[in-house]
Amino acid sequence: MSYLGRSAKLSLKAQEKVSFLATAGQTSKTGLSYTVGFVEVYVNGVLLTDTTDYTATNGSSVTFTVALLLNDEVTVVSLKTFTVADHYTQSASDARYYTQSVSDGRFKAISASEGGPSLGTNSVIRTNAKVIAENITFAGTENGSSVGPITVNSGYTVTVASGSTWVVL
Repeated sequence: MSYLGRSAKLSLKAQEKVSFLATAGQTSKTGLSYTVGFVEVYVNGVLLTDTTDYTATNGSSVTFTVALLLNDEVTVVSLKTFTVADHYTQSASDARYYTQSVSDGRFKAISASEGGPSLGTNSVIRTNAKVIAENITFAGTENGSSVGPITVNSGYTVTVASGSTWVVL
């Protein structure tokens, strides 16, 4: 992500800048501190291309492909790296969001309390698909509702057992 000036996407201390005026014929700058691959170099406000215009491979210096001119304004921006601390692993995500048979590629239904499909602030409007392309069976221990019209694709059924109710509004 390259940019000129201060980016609103970077928080305080997400970057370190070192600026200096070059001497005539200068080809390197030492005494820097950066993570290799997370550095941007500007000369007179123009972003240079890594490996074409400069090399930065050791974390402490930058070598310029072409010698700098007297008083060229050089800025080296070291972008800080971070690790996401609170996230799901792939297996934890699969366990939460996929059906028991992951091979069918379907997502499991998520209850409203888990943030099921909805629109608006605080999930004020619940949503549902318009087409049923699977066999669905109410076991007699639950009720359900959908907002229609609902189409049940050919070859599929919705079975509502005694004790259950399915309302299509």
